[in-house]
Amino acid sequence: MEILKVAGYVRDPVRELWFSRHRRRAFSYEALSDHDSRWLERKLLEDVPEGEFRFYRNTSNLKACIEILDQLGLGDLKPVESLS
Repeated sequence: MEILKVAGYVRDPVRELWFSRHRRRAFSYEALSDHDSRWLERKLLEDVPEGEFRFYRNTSNLKACIEILDQLGLGDLKPVESLS
């Protein structure tokens, strides 16, 4: 996903997602494969409220989101799932 690389996102093959600490967003491989580039471009432009980290996923797994934030050293942020 070139658009994510250019935007500074990092690929995590273990968790099967692309994430950016700075932008406070993560996109699951599954969500990315189910949508076109226009969807991704719109999501990249959305504001993420201060104190939140947005997870774009197809299925809910809040426990995994919390674990990911803890592993990234961002446990003080509130995980918010945006299901597609």
